[in-house]
Amino acid sequence: GVVGTLAFVAACSEQRLKYALMGLAMYTPFEAFLLNFAPESLYILARFAFYGFLAACFAAILLKRFYEGRLSLPRTPVDLPLLVFLCVSLVSVIINRVSVNEAAIAYQPFLRFIVLAFYIVFFIDFTMKDARTLTRFMFAVVAVEGIIGLAQSAIGERAGLFLAPKGA
Repeated sequence: GVVGTLAFVAACSEQRLKYALMGLAMYTPFEAFLLNFAPESLYILARFAFYGFLAACFAAILLKRFYEGRLSLPRTPVDLPLLVFLCVSLVSVIINRVSVNEAAIAYQPFLRFIVLAFYIVFFIDFTMKDARTLTRFMFAVVAVEGIIGLAQSAIGERAGLFLAPKGA
């Protein structure tokens, strides 16, 4: 629905998609804190819309490649190690009789960042200029996180309670 539409609009321009992904990269470190302010009725949607947006972006990229006649996906340096990791993980889940839900919850942050940080960026051909822009944005995130950490240290437990994710 809405997430797919946003991804489609963003993908209409590769540059817009790049900026949308940079925004997601900047949002991610603050996600748990920001979700504290999401209304209970929207919490689940807000928590998992990220995944829908990533899936829609990836689908838009694949559709664009298909439309341009580039049907094969290029090989990446991460493909084989990722495949081995996923196979070993699957065997571990089976041997240890871990429920599918528990395994999905455990692996979702890792897989989310592999998709965001590598595959989508790889397929939309980030330039060095884009990489420098993203790096500057991420340094700004690090600075904000550092200031929050210093403020939390100075303010004490009250700040820690305010900044803690729901249910922590």
